[in-house]
Amino acid sequence: METNLLEYVLRKLEESRGTWPDIAEKTGVPYDTITKIAQRKIEDPKVSKLQTLADYFRGLEQAAA
Repeated sequence: METNLLEYVLRKLEESRGTWPDIAEKTGVPYDTITKIAQRKIEDPKVSKLQTLADYFRGLEQAAA
């Protein structure tokens, strides 16, 4: 498991570029927030948002396994 939640979410967002509107819809995290996190415009994103995104990506990984 990734040691840093922010690094994990940033990596997964980079890998899923182009599907951010879908991710926003499925997670409830606003699209603007996702883009700002991915572009590192938010220096200290809220843990709740990162956790929501991380849970979403981990769910996708488990479904693919």
